Amino acid sequence: MSAAICLATVVLWVRGYWREDALTLRWQPSARSAFWYDGTIYGGSGILGLDTSQYRIDKTRHPFEWEWSSLDAADVAYTRSASTWVEKIGFYCFIRTEQQEQQDLQNSQGLFMRVNSGWARVEAPAWLFAAIFGSVPAWRLLVMRRERARKKGNLCEHCGYDLRATPAKCPECGRVVSSKIARNPAVKAVS
Repeated sequence: MSAAICLATVVLWVRGYWREDALTLRWQPSARSAFWYDGTIYGGSGILGLDTSQYRIDKTRHPFEWEWSSLDAADVAYTRSASTWVEKIGFYCFIRTEQQEQQDLQNSQGLFMRVNSGWARVEAPAWLFAAIFGSVPAWRLLVMRRERARKKGNLCEHCGYDLRATPAKCPECGRVVSSKIARNPAVKAVS
């Protein structure tokens, strides 16, 4: 599973230099509520991010919606400047306060009006997610390679001790050797 997530992250990372993809989920907590919540996961220009919002919608909609959007990367302009070294390597966090949201609500005349609860955006470089999700499959491959080398090289599967002199039992850790290694014709007692 982690390998599939790692592969998807790498694909989004590379694709992000040509297209910006976003998956948005909108939901209404209850039928009587006038507020809608919005969560967007997006990727583009080498970053992956999460944007959360709360809206008031003036018309009736389905209480649960998914939306997929994809834009040409040339049409999406990132105009924010990186002021700290953390932002320069791709990390970004933006939180709007209740006062800023209240001012936007007073100035807004559109269908979607933000409420005075604020919203947040968090971004991180895609390479970070690829490294995190890729670490588990990489570790597993290293473990499998080490186990295969121990079986092939007549080493104890537990501690790696050389079993050519004692093919039936490991003198280091005391474990009984599996029958595959004990019957291996390459294992010869050293005299």
